[in-house]
Parts: sequence; structure tokens; C-alpha cells
Amino acid sequence: MFNNTAIYRLLNISLGLLIMAPVFYSVFLIQSQYVVAGNVSWLLICAERLWQGQGFTEHIYETNPPLSIIIYIPHLIFSKLLDIPPPYAVFPVTMTMVSLGTILTYSIIRSFTFLNTQEKLTITASYFIATTLSTSIDFGDREHMIVIWLTPFILSQYAITHRFPVSKPTKIISLVLGAIFILVKPHYGLLPTVFLIHRLFHQSKFWEIIKDTDFLILSIATIAYIAALVTIFQDYTFNIFPDVRHLYLHTEYT
Repeated sequence: MFNNTAIYRLLNISLGLLIMAPVFYSVFLIQSQYVVAGNVSWLLICAERLWQGQGFTEHIYETNPPLSIIIYIPHLIFSKLLDIPPPYAVFPVTMTMVSLGTILTYSIIRSFTFLNTQEKLTITASYFIATTLSTSIDFGDREHMIVIWLTPFILSQYAITHRFPVSKPTKIISLVLGAIFILVKPHYGLLPTVFLIHRLFHQSKFWEIIKDTDFLILSIATIAYIAALVTIFQDYTFNIFPDVRHLYLHTEYT
């Protein structure tokens, strides 16, 4: 026998899915046409060249750091597994990311006791709409993927600060994927930094904060990426980056 609470939750979920049905239809109708932005097409080409072992200086010469290209390797692998052109992989791979991000988002906010069921479903639905229908021609671009994973990362930070009981797998997956995609464009790291500063004032314990999962994962990811830049991707760091610095900052270099 179902109790009243279970029936009420089931009705809420059913109503939410019914409301979301037009969004699902619009997403699959519009975004599944395999039309990708020029920037995405170029990064897919770069990913394929990197996959083939070609160097940054001779064959790629992309001004953005290597992680901007590496995040498109899954698209390339998917296209090779199904024997389809890489642009055709953008929609299914991105939708897989959105689906996982939606699951993580709901799993995190489900522990927020100050929200009722309708509010949790509304936030989750808003996240799905924001990462699908609202993206327009930016679907599958770097900023799109950053937003997909930044949201669960920030929610996990909020849960850590206020000690909401989020499951360990959900928290780890959210923080690891979030940290990786934040490093695609490091200025997005300002948001996690703000939440860490907020926690510092909230808890007044600096040494406890540096032991928190989000701080450790973000720190390890940053150190690992820097190490990769000076060891694995030396051609970018020492050949291309000086040109980038000159181009964007107009500084003199030798």
C-alpha cells in the first residue's frame, strides 16, 4: 500500500514530466539537427588531430589552453564507436552530460530541507531548460558544458557549507567533473572561490576549509593541470602561450 506522501510525490513527478514534455520535444526537434557552431567544429578538428598525436605548434595552433580541446575527446570516441562524423556526436554526448547533470542537481537539492518537493522539481526543471532549450546555437560549446557541470559543483559546495547530507558518490562526481570543466576557462573559478570565502566567514575555521572535499578536489585538479601544461603540453605552454599573451595583453616578450 502506498501512503499519502508517496502518492503525493508520484503525482508531483508525473505533473513535472507532463509539463516538461514540450521542452523535451523542442530540444530533440531543434538541437538534434546536427548543426554545430563554427567554434565547436574547429575544436572537434583539433581534438581529432590531438588524438592522432599531432602537435600544437605544427598542426593545431589553438590559442585556448589544451583542456578546451581535450573535453571534445569523448565526442570523438563516440563518433568512432558509431562510425559517424564527429559533429553528429555533439548532440548525444551533450545530452548525456545534461541528463547526468540533471540527476546530480536533483540528488543534491533533494537534501535541502528548506525546499519543498515542488520547489526542488522546479529548480531541476529550470536547470534542464537552461542547459538545453535556452542554449540556442551555443549547444555543445565550451561555455555550455562548463555551465552543465558548474551548477552541481556550486550546489555541492552549498551543501558542504550547510552540512546537508548529500551522498558521497553524488558529491564526488559533481566536484570532480565541475573542477575539470572550471579549468577549461579558469576565471569561472571565481564562483567556487566566493563560496569558499562565504564558508570561511560562516564557519570561521580556515584549517577546516582546506580539508573540505571541494577545496581538495579543485586544488588537486589545478595542480595536475599545471603539471600537465609544463610536461605533456610543452609546445603550447612555451610556443603558443607567449603569442597568446602578446595578442591579448599587448606585452613585449623575447
